[in-house]
Amino acid sequence: MAAPRHGRRASMTYLVPTDMATSFTPGEVSDFRANFSQFDKNGDGTIDVAELAHVLSQLGETVGRDKINSMIAEVDMDGSHTVDFGEFCHVMKNIRDGNHEVRLTLTQP
Repeated sequence: MAAPRHGRRASMTYLVPTDMATSFTPGEVSDFRANFSQFDKNGDGTIDVAELAHVLSQLGETVGRDKINSMIAEVDMDGSHTVDFGEFCHVMKNIRDGNHEVRLTLTQP
């Protein structure tokens, strides 16, 4: 898919992984898509280091590139060095279910 022109987003459909299709309500999926699209600035269907750094910066967080790489590596199941929507859904499910091991925090050493 070609990169969207400046100021325009690609039309991306974020699909819930098949193994999680019954894990979320339609409202949760809608919220996840909206949240994911806030991170996925270029509309390519993934969150990369630069996109995560941008969002964290907008939130007033100063986080080094190494820490951001570590945050992505923690949830990157396919080794792409990015977070796709399926991986994002897995994180959201684990957080919702109280699995604190996958919670991304900026205060970890």
